[in-house]
Amino acid sequence: MKFCWRITKYNPKYRSADGAYLNDEWSMYVEIGKEFNNVLFDFNAYQRVEDLYIKAIELFMACHNVSRLQINTLEKNKKLAKDIHNNTNMINFFHKAQEDDWIEQADIGDFCRLILRDKLWCKLRYSRKMFVHFGWDFYMYIGSSIICDKTIASIEESGLFVEPFESPY
Repeated sequence: MKFCWRITKYNPKYRSADGAYLNDEWSMYVEIGKEFNNVLFDFNAYQRVEDLYIKAIELFMACHNVSRLQINTLEKNKKLAKDIHNNTNMINFFHKAQEDDWIEQADIGDFCRLILRDKLWCKLRYSRKMFVHFGWDFYMYIGSSIICDKTIASIEESGLFVEPFESPY
């Protein structure tokens, strides 16, 4: 892709010279219920950030005028553990999703929640227009055939950080 970014909840000013993030912050869904800087990390705080990541994907889809993304390199856990935050649609995606399936925009949120919560992993793409890759610890990489300046500005205004960065995936 011509343009690539790393999109995260992590403020780049707290990175070391070699790029390591230095602040003590939550980085995974399974950390709900733990304390960070004397503040209990709860599901509501988690979901606010998760929603921002999903909105970022939807904004890039809108920039490219695409209504679906294709699954690539799908990896699933052996089974989906019980979780009160998994809705029926998420459970169905976990069991039915297969390599090269298309995820419609209306379902991108539920599908990406499974990825962000480490229930499954894959790359999402739309031909040569765009891709979405997910890394560990809430790192997301988006590639695009066009610059999408307004999209990037909207994502940054939401509170996420957008940095030019090649996807390691």
